[in-house]
Amino acid sequence: MKLQTGTNSCPTMLTIVVSKDAQMLAQVIAEDSPSDNWQVRSALHKFMNARGPVRWISLVDE
Repeated sequence: MKLQTGTNSCPTMLTIVVSKDAQMLAQVIAEDSPSDNWQVRSALHKFMNARGPVRWISLVDE
């Protein structure tokens, strides 16, 4: 598998986490990332409430 990041000059931060309890991990991540930005809050809410065993979230702050 080859992961490719964006082409801009900003550094990329990528974290891959494996857990037996995806729901709990997603909740901890979402609750630990408060934001005043409604788009970020919406993305975190979707991430936290997804029911699949595999999830991802992409937050871009240019």
